[in-house]
Amino acid sequence: RDRQVEEIASLRSEIGGYLQEMRAKEQERVAAVQEIGSIKELLSTRKAEQEREARRKERLEKEGKDLRNVLELRGADLKARNAALAQATSTVERLEEQMRQQRQQTEKSTRELEASRVRLSKTEGDLQQQLSL
Repeated sequence: RDRQVEEIASLRSEIGGYLQEMRAKEQERVAAVQEIGSIKELLSTRKAEQEREARRKERLEKEGKDLRNVLELRGADLKARNAALAQATSTVERLEEQMRQQRQQTEKSTRELEASRVRLSKTEGDLQQQLSL
């Protein structure tokens, strides 16, 4: 009977040891599950950050492309305007030269007309003198 009591005590002690090991393993499992959850949350956060950065990068690339297109269009517009300005400047210079030449011709014609009037007046005066004689 003592032997049975000792055996029971030994088995209870052994069972107690197994229970403690089981509790320790359970605590390790809970800690591991919590760590896995933390790692998953961290991964989820990093993935969300990467997605935001990817969207931001795409948006910035699109904006950059749009700005390059706008700059190219403005550059083409400026070239066209510069060409039109150069052509208009050339036309203005040509017209100013024509106007200067016309002014000179008008002044010459005015002088000739005035000289002709003076001659006519003198001739009329001479004619009047001859007629009065």
